[in-house]
Amino acid sequence: MPDLERRLLPREALPLYGKRVLLTTPRNYAGLFCKPLAERGARLALLPTIEIWPLPDYVGIDRAIREIESYDWVVFSSQNGIEAFFDRLTAAGKSFQDLGGVKLAAFKRDAVPAAKTGVTFELIPPKSTLDGFLEEFTRRGITTGRALVPMPEIQGMPEPRVIPDF
Repeated sequence: MPDLERRLLPREALPLYGKRVLLTTPRNYAGLFCKPLAERGARLALLPTIEIWPLPDYVGIDRAIREIESYDWVVFSSQNGIEAFFDRLTAAGKSFQDLGGVKLAAFKRDAVPAAKTGVTFELIPPKSTLDGFLEEFTRRGITTGRALVPMPEIQGMPEPRVIPDF
């Protein structure tokens, strides 16, 4: 309701007045939702069902970064993955420019913050799903290559199908 920002209304007139909203999103994403909901009168409760923690060790990702030239693509499934990858790239004494010919792919909403720092994404699928990546690779005629797909360790859940047979 854009007009709500231009008018002063009694709290009781706000569209979400008296409504309780439980946000189960990770804390680092909660801010995206809290302000607009609170401005509309919602009473918020945060109860993250997912917590983002650093890995206990970085052996795997650090090895992949040392061998980054052997990959054709780095495919990100989340903004957290992008941030973690570039944090480890920096820790290895490298920068975005050191990726050489390695191309990056990410969902649009996840790529925007990194793009503001000069990182270029060669592929942003129109559909923000893992199948969206596959469809866009196929549409572009990309059927072979080696992709690094930094994925989170999810405790208590099987690893998701990401990009098979690429």
